[in-house]
Amino acid sequence: MVKPATRAVLPQQPTREALALQQSLEDNRRTSAVRGVERVISYTRAADAAAGNTSDNAMYNAASRLSLGRGVFIPDAAVTANAGNFATFELYSYDPAGGASTTLGSFSTSQKSIAKGEARAFELDQTDVPAGHTLALRVTKTLGGVSLPQGRLVVEATEGDR
Repeated sequence: MVKPATRAVLPQQPTREALALQQSLEDNRRTSAVRGVERVISYTRAADAAAGNTSDNAMYNAASRLSLGRGVFIPDAAVTANAGNFATFELYSYDPAGGASTTLGSFSTSQKSIAKGEARAFELDQTDVPAGHTLALRVTKTLGGVSLPQGRLVVEATEGDR
């Protein structure tokens, strides 16, 4: 009986494409660790027909640093603009242990109406919420105020160190 010839099996060299893919995966892992965790924070605000009041609503307690990407309010019914009788929406953060709050962004209904289901963006002046602080929404009504429908506040953010 004749034995078949054996061939030496050499280790296969990775292709350029495989090396590039491996490098890309390693870069993504490194970037993800630096970027933190992407979050979408959603909060439903109840309808409010009270005149001339201010309401504060805590939305999210940041366990680690939070960096805001954007924030929008989406009403379940139309909100009509009125230069003298309007609401101001303020996105802010505060330290639950005390201390001053920091305004992150705001908009008002004094000049521009909001259609039902339209996403009205906050004009963000500040995007960082320190670890341990709470992200909140304040709505202040001017003069008689306006009747506000229920709506949803959606904030896109990255949590963790960058």
